[in-house]
Amino acid sequence: MMSDEIPVHSCHKLSVEYDVTEDRLLFHMQYGAEQTISFFMTARFVSLLVKHLFSHEKLASLKSDWETKPVVMNPLEEPVQPECTERARDVDGPSEPSDRTRETATTASTTRYPLCNRCDITVTDTKHVHLSFDLTQRTDPCFVGLELDQSATLQVLQIWNQKFNEAGWALDFWRQSGIPEPSIPQESSTEMIH
Repeated sequence: MMSDEIPVHSCHKLSVEYDVTEDRLLFHMQYGAEQTISFFMTARFVSLLVKHLFSHEKLASLKSDWETKPVVMNPLEEPVQPECTERARDVDGPSEPSDRTRETATTASTTRYPLCNRCDITVTDTKHVHLSFDLTQRTDPCFVGLELDQSATLQVLQIWNQKFNEAGWALDFWRQSGIPEPSIPQESSTEMIH
C-alpha cells in the first residue's frame, strides 16, 4: 500500500541491462525531463512478475499475443542513463579506478542501487498494466510507476526475455508453450512508454 507521504514517480522510459557481477537485472527508469531512478531486480522476482501477468484473468490473450504478434522495437532509442546521485552511491566510499576490461561490464556493482522485491500490479478493463515498484528502502523512499498499454507490455516482456537470454537464465514457463526466441539487437533494450 502506497503512503501519501512517499512520492510516486511516473516513468515514461526504461532501460534494462544485465549486471554480470551482481547477476541481476538493473533497471533505469526516467521520469520528468531528465530524472532517473535505478534499481536491481532478481531473475526470480522478474519471473514471478511475468508469470503473474501471463496468468492474470484480464490479460487472457497476453501469452498468445506474445507467441504470435511481432513486436516493433526502436533500436535507435537512446538508453536511459543510470542514476548518478549521492543517495545511490556506494556507502563504503569511492571505488578504485577500473581498467578498460572491467569497464565493459556495467558499473552498477560499484554503486549500491536498491534491490526491488515488491511490485504492485493493476490491470484495467482496457488491458492497461500499471506496475508500481516499491523502492521505500532507499534513503529517499519512493514508488516508481510504469503505465503500459498492450503494445508496451509486449515490448517490456521482449526486453526482459532478451536480458534473461543474455544472462543465461531460464524462463521455463515461456518455453513450455514453444515460444520462439525473440530476435532483438542487444542495444535495443530501451522502451519509450507513451
